[in-house]
Amino acid sequence: MQYKHILTEQKGKIFILTMNRVAQRNAMCSQMWAEMIDALELFEKNDDLWVLIVTNNGPAFCAGADIKELAAGTWQAPEGKEDWGLGGFIHHYFTKPVIAAVNGMALGGGTEIALACDLVVASEHSLFGLPETGIGMIANGGILRIARQVPLKFAMEMALTGEPVSAGQAHEWGLVNRVVKEEDLLSTAIGLAERICRNAPLSVRYTKAAMYKTLDLNIMYPSAAWDIIEYYTSLDLATEDKIEGNAAFVEKRKPVWKCR
Repeated sequence: MQYKHILTEQKGKIFILTMNRVAQRNAMCSQMWAEMIDALELFEKNDDLWVLIVTNNGPAFCAGADIKELAAGTWQAPEGKEDWGLGGFIHHYFTKPVIAAVNGMALGGGTEIALACDLVVASEHSLFGLPETGIGMIANGGILRIARQVPLKFAMEMALTGEPVSAGQAHEWGLVNRVVKEEDLLSTAIGLAERICRNAPLSVRYTKAAMYKTLDLNIMYPSAAWDIIEYYTSLDLATEDKIEGNAAFVEKRKPVWKCR
């Protein structure tokens, strides 16, 4: 697919997807949505890509859905990919780590995309908000995820008032991992991605899956949570990378991961 509204770049084992519909504040039109999902599928299927960074050009990370297209009744998900959700992030689970590098306004669907990512880095002037109630809508994935990532009272404040919060406030609440100068944004996200890539890729993916699947479960032993942990532990112990990791530690060398 030829891309009109996004840019993609491979940097070693890192895949960088940049939203580039600048004049519309990266509002998600149907074409941009299709392009995003096409690029995300390429990332998912490529075993040589271990971490995704989603970022933006222009003053807005993403202004959410394209309201003009929505009002006209022409806004729609790519055929056959309706269950992926906005931009390919809101409903879809990625086995590999995903980092949001937010530069500027992340409103509505923009905040929902950030919430769907595993890590978030934001420039100092960024804003996060769920303003959907102000236009007679609800924040779908935002409602589902926000109260799992910040204390309930703060989640309610964002969802009910619709008022945006600063990157600094988002960091204090636990919505953002790092707040940095704009010129350091992408390098910081890449640094996090590179650090993740030093680890065994399957161990990283099993860790991510186990953490999400046990998020709201009782951690007393025995329990369903421990069954999930033991399942992913058994998968990990059966990998070639586990043997390589142990050998590299004993031999005091860097491991060579095979992703198997």
